Amino acid sequence: MSRNEIYIAIAPITLILISVVWKHELAYHRSLLSDQKPVEIDTPQYQQKPFVPDTTSKGYLGKRKPDGYGWTKKYGHNIILQTNG
Repeated sequence: MSRNEIYIAIAPITLILISVVWKHELAYHRSLLSDQKPVEIDTPQYQQKPFVPDTTSKGYLGKRKPDGYGWTKKYGHNIILQTNG
């Protein structure tokens, strides 16, 4: 057997061994993660508040949908349309 044939025979065996070890290592890590239970934090009743939107900010729109007029009034002069002529 020549040197190249030995290298070609060793390469697939090495790849197979690495993949088997890697697969067992991943299974081991998954088993460690599955043993952990999520931490449940109980908040006291007086700290549980419903969500209230911040209406004091400048950009608050509430349930109203913007119409775009204010945007075009402020930034419309920067729009340049190409004309053929």
